[in-house]
Amino acid sequence: MFRILKKDLQLLFSDRRALLMKFLLPVLLITVFVMAFSGLRDNGGGSRIAKIDLPVADGDQSAATKYMVQKLEASENLHIEPVTEDQALDLVRRGKRVGALVFGKGFSDAYLSQTPLPWRLVYQEGRDMELGILKSVLIPQLIGMDPNGKKEDAPTVTGTQAEGPADYIRNKQLVFEPLRAAKSVSNDPWLVQPVAGIALILLLFNVAGIGGSILEEKESGTLARLFQTPLKPSGLFWGKLLMGVIVSFLQLAIMFLFASLVFGLKIGNNLPGLLLIMLATTFACSSFGLLLAGISKSRAQMQGLAIGVVLVMSAIGGSMIPLFIMPAFMKKIALLSVNYWGLEAFYDLLWRQLPLVQILPRIAVLTGIGLAVTLAAFYLFKKLAATLTH
Repeated sequence: MFRILKKDLQLLFSDRRALLMKFLLPVLLITVFVMAFSGLRDNGGGSRIAKIDLPVADGDQSAATKYMVQKLEASENLHIEPVTEDQALDLVRRGKRVGALVFGKGFSDAYLSQTPLPWRLVYQEGRDMELGILKSVLIPQLIGMDPNGKKEDAPTVTGTQAEGPADYIRNKQLVFEPLRAAKSVSNDPWLVQPVAGIALILLLFNVAGIGGSILEEKESGTLARLFQTPLKPSGLFWGKLLMGVIVSFLQLAIMFLFASLVFGLKIGNNLPGLLLIMLATTFACSSFGLLLAGISKSRAQMQGLAIGVVLVMSAIGGSMIPLFIMPAFMKKIALLSVNYWGLEAFYDLLWRQLPLVQILPRIAVLTGIGLAVTLAAFYLFKKLAATLTH
């Protein structure tokens, strides 16, 4: 028994990279999740939300609306973005912002005469949780505000119907206007999130297995024998990459088809766009599988490395943790993850119903990631081929 234990421990500690991943991975994952959820904590240990970007369109440009915008800018939980009404609607429609506050022309006059206020909060349908957070921050700010800058207990008019400014703002409730991403019926975002998010995680794990086959062939001696044949190393590399893209594309197609048939995911509204996103995503993911194979010295090392890389990219990229609860610096880190670009592209197409021309930048980024990672993987593969042929 002790001899077996000794042998297994020797094997474990002989591979330092595999050992490092075995014990470093839990620490790394804990760090990522703590940083991601830090958007829900403050320095005093209480509960708060990450700062919300709120576009504000001031169509009145009166002293009253400028005062209200200034007061909103002083909020600790809001980041006010002065925009035009068209810009505000575009930001919400394209999913860049959850909602936007719009002051209509004549707001100040309506406030003084106590007639219905021309203001509204336009928001994107389907983002109920984020909208609830925005409301919880914005509404208390508004109802405790006097657009004339007076004390809250000072009435704005005289007579039997006189009331304090805060009471009047509260009674003249803000109009909530849902803004659809497109005229056609879109998918529920809570359907797109698990389907696309989990698909990307599984895709990365699957292509890591294809990259691991290179190391398996290396350890068995098959790779060295292949290099002795007329087959060029570059031909083997591109064959593995093409294999990864084809298999990944089929897996992704099956997952989306299953979600369409079983859960009602609508995938036929822009089929060419969907196919382009799938192709760019599978190319980017497949390149990572080959890069991991080039970095690792053994299959055991790659298994540990693949688990760590896939889980971390999935966590920071939004596949596992919704991006809106993350602090600002984590949202910037998310841009480094292929999960982020793939998930946002699927959101743009399947939920926001954006035209293909507006999704092309995300497709271009995915393709660029694939090209950059492929070049790095090809360089490492050539070094491996040179080592085995000499």
